[in-house]
Amino acid sequence: MAEVTKGRFGFHRGGSEHEPPTAAYIQIYVKSSTLSRAPDLAISAHLTTEAEIDEFVDDALAELEQVRIDAKKELTASPSRRGSGATTALVGPLASTSI
Repeated sequence: MAEVTKGRFGFHRGGSEHEPPTAAYIQIYVKSSTLSRAPDLAISAHLTTEAEIDEFVDDALAELEQVRIDAKKELTASPSRRGSGATTALVGPLASTSI
């Protein structure tokens, strides 16, 4: 799976050494569960330039920050921390990524 791992995230370099350099790509991964030993769930398309990598990561960071804000608001608005129901919200490229 992911060749380079930093905690919950990692990436895989695609394209073999026998292919032209234009065939090389990076795909970003995340651990699919707490039991995963390495990131194993692709969350990006094949990224072929530094600009694509920057754009994907910048967008993901902005979306995660919004998730943090919304989750805290939801928790604060909850009548009890035990809660009677659960909701899940996915937004932006991470929600629409289909690999």
